[in-house]
Amino acid sequence: MPRTTRLAGVAAVGLLAALAVLVAEGATASTTPSAVADHPARLDRFYGQHPAWRRCDTDTPASYQCATITVPVDYAHPEGRTLHLRISRIRTSTPAKRHGVLLSNPGGPGDQGLADPLQLKDALAKSVLQRYDLVGFDPRGLGASSPLHCGLTQDETQPSEPYRPYRAATFAKDTADARAVAAKCTNSNGSQLLPYINTRNTARDMDVIRGVLGERKLSYIGWSYGTYLGAVYTQLFPRHSDRMVLDSAVDPNRFGRGLALAMASGAEPAFKDWSRLIAHRDRTYHLGNTPAKVRATFWQLVARADRTPLLHQGATRVDNTVGALVVQNQWDPQTPLSSGRAMHHALHGSRLVYVRGGRGHAVYALPGAPTCVTRTVDAYLTGGHLPTTDVTCDASAR
Repeated sequence: MPRTTRLAGVAAVGLLAALAVLVAEGATASTTPSAVADHPARLDRFYGQHPAWRRCDTDTPASYQCATITVPVDYAHPEGRTLHLRISRIRTSTPAKRHGVLLSNPGGPGDQGLADPLQLKDALAKSVLQRYDLVGFDPRGLGASSPLHCGLTQDETQPSEPYRPYRAATFAKDTADARAVAAKCTNSNGSQLLPYINTRNTARDMDVIRGVLGERKLSYIGWSYGTYLGAVYTQLFPRHSDRMVLDSAVDPNRFGRGLALAMASGAEPAFKDWSRLIAHRDRTYHLGNTPAKVRATFWQLVARADRTPLLHQGATRVDNTVGALVVQNQWDPQTPLSSGRAMHHALHGSRLVYVRGGRGHAVYALPGAPTCVTRTVDAYLTGGHLPTTDVTCDASAR
């Protein structure tokens, strides 16, 4: 996401939430056409909402509006409990050139996205801003969207060393601390909701947002974990997927297997809790010096999570022909090049924008992004046409 602290793994300061069991219930039921969307008739009351848009805050621009909608806790039983989902938007100032809405997710798992429209308004080219209403949201269980609370201490949510490598000397203590943190959440008042705070349901929430806004299709930008969320959306709702930009991508069919709880509040407690440890297992790709015993213990934890009924209900396999633009630095410390290529291969209709010599996590809409990347992504968002072949950009070319 185009915010430096986000890319450093620091979420916007807010309420503690548990975000993602990257797995979920069975496929969506047979659909019934409506004026703007295909969805099961039993979801009509959610897709047919008319949100009351109001200025988000007195210290933000009047054009930045917020609203609250409801979504089912369990999409398999939409007649049951509901959650409140907080959404935001900044409408295009050029309606005559408007293409639709551009939803975004800054990553995590666990980053709040309600303020994304404000950031993107200052980061995107005028040609892109003219074509979209910018839309953001706090994912379910996070921020202003029915947040979950686990009663963690400040040290548990904001460790002094949020990103640390695996070390044999500290691994046993790290995993013990992780289990203690995870236990607090599984024993919390919101533990009954935990199986439903997951990527698959968040993708379904995204489609409700699309329907509520009266759009037939959804365009999207996701960074880091947000690429997985976007990929799951394309798998569940290929007919509703429009222009999809996935920046600094995870491997969708590796990242999504066995991910348990992910905690976030103020800063990502990476490796502090057991679930976050599992969430970042892709780091094994580029931790070549990690001791073999530590790696083995790590994968044992992954396997254990795979067998936990409460936390794992079957990963969403991404394998479709939806068009997308995958943007990837050569040297990304969090989502390595191998995972970006894996996302490209899983989305057969995608094109890869490879930044040769590129360093750091996230590329597009950031200061100093190579002109080649900006030009390629802008052209896709404004015109809707993917490049005819994959694109290689030089990081040193500005």
